[in-house]
Amino acid sequence: MDTGFDFEAACRAFGRHALDAYEAVTDCVTRTPRGAKAVTKAKSVILAALKDPHKAMQQAVTKSAAKKS
Repeated sequence: MDTGFDFEAACRAFGRHALDAYEAVTDCVTRTPRGAKAVTKAKSVILAALKDPHKAMQQAVTKSAAKKS
């Protein structure tokens, strides 16, 4: 059944808001090499979700299942 819901557009919109919020919150941490490295590594998760929402969702499910084992 086609509900007209655009999953990818919704994920990308959410991802852009998440990225803006993440950058605002972590701005002060990026002033040190250690902080910049941590912020960049975690930011890559948001960027991956923006690039391919379906793949990011699948990876999240796989990692969650692995943690429960």
